Amino acid sequence: MSANVKWGNNIFIKLIPLILKNVILKISYMEIRKYTTTTFSNVGRVSVIPEYKKYIDKFLFLLAPEPIEKIKCSACSYENKLIFTFTSILEDTKIEKAFFKHLQEQGIDVEIQGNSVNMWDVKDV
Repeated sequence: MSANVKWGNNIFIKLIPLILKNVILKISYMEIRKYTTTTFSNVGRVSVIPEYKKYIDKFLFLLAPEPIEKIKCSACSYENKLIFTFTSILEDTKIEKAFFKHLQEQGIDVEIQGNSVNMWDVKDV
């Protein structure tokens, strides 16, 4: 990320018209996507006005998987809960299991919920 910021502050880059920068960025994004396998997005802390807190237990942020990036992960927190979500078009769940197993090995309590398609339990991790 710091490398991207450095490019944005470069005086020569600032002189390039925005329309040309947009075309260059779109082409570079399409090229970079050929080499990515997943996306992780961290929404961060979610807050609501106090009147709604009694109605809300948690927030989920779901990213749609794609043929190129077959598995995606996101995180957001609300109150005292940090929610990680995985969306995937893969049948194999090794990646998700390894992630949650690592959390458990660090002494973190894990609760797993799913949509019951190829679902597994925290005991399976």
